[in-house]
Amino acid sequence: MSSKGRKGLKQGSLVGCPEPQPGQTLMRVVALRGSNLIEVEDSDAQKTLCMLPARFHKSMWIKRGNFVIVDEGDREKVREAGSKVTGTVAQVLYDEHIKELRKTSFWAPSFDVTEKATKVPVEEIGSKPKLTANVEEEEEDDDDGLPPLEANPNRRHAMSFVENSETESDEE
Repeated sequence: MSSKGRKGLKQGSLVGCPEPQPGQTLMRVVALRGSNLIEVEDSDAQKTLCMLPARFHKSMWIKRGNFVIVDEGDREKVREAGSKVTGTVAQVLYDEHIKELRKTSFWAPSFDVTEKATKVPVEEIGSKPKLTANVEEEEEDDDDGLPPLEANPNRRHAMSFVENSETESDEE
C-alpha cells in the first residue's frame, strides 16, 4: 500500500484482490463494540475482538456482515495471557474482493451459509408493502450490472400519523 495518506490508503485497497498471508485470517464482522474494537467470527464461528487501526478510521467504513482480513499473531497465547483483543484488521474487503475470494480456496463455505441466514429481506425491514398491479413487471430482471441495494439498518423509519377527519370538523 502507498504511504501517501488516506487517499493513497483507499486507492491501494481498491487495486487487486488481497489474499490472506500466513498469520492472517478471513473473518466476518459480527458487531461493532465502539471506538476501534469490532467483534468478528471466523469460519468455525468462533467470535473474538479485533482492533481497527487508526489509519482506517475515516477512510474505510465497517458494518455488520462485512468481511475483513485480520492479522493474528498467536491467538491462543493472547487468550491465555488474558487479553480479549486477539488481532488487528489488516484489510477491509469490498464486494469485488469477496467475489474473487469466493473462487479461491481462502473462502470458507460456512460464510455463505451464515451470510444468507443473517441477511434480512428488504420487505421485512419496515418499508411499505408492495402493491403490484402488473405481474410482468416483477418478472423483469432490471439488473443493469449493478450490485443490489441494501437497506440501511441504522436509519429509523418515519412513523406515519393517521389524520382524524372528525377532530377537524369539530374544531370548525
